[in-house]
Amino acid sequence: MRSRIFSTRYLLILVALVFFGSIIWSMGFETLLPLLRDEQWLALLANLLGLPLILIGTAGMCWGLWVFLRDTATFTSAPEWRSTQAQLRQVKVQGQERKAAQRKMLGLAWAGWKWSVIWLVGGIVLIIVGGIITNLP
Repeated sequence: MRSRIFSTRYLLILVALVFFGSIIWSMGFETLLPLLRDEQWLALLANLLGLPLILIGTAGMCWGLWVFLRDTATFTSAPEWRSTQAQLRQVKVQGQERKAAQRKMLGLAWAGWKWSVIWLVGGIVLIIVGGIITNLP
């Protein structure tokens, strides 16, 4: 089969490159070059360190959101999740049995969301650190 130049994959890669390139272009011409022209070396260094951290943190948050959505769809369609959910919907399930089922569902949810939460929190931390570094001078 022949590879198409305008396939969905190549189009998405092109869109991502244009988007990323526009961000880099904006950072260079609107932030870094004015600092370089004004010879504000400390502010330039702070921005050279802080802006990439902010970008990496944003990418980490986007990845974490994708992992969250993917893993939520995976574990909520698992038979164990569905049976426990059906058990909780029954009116006759009360007391310790209900609490055990709720704990089981929370455990399944945490197992499914653990890595996405780590990515999201890590991205937020990087954005905060990058923002602090950028605003130091």
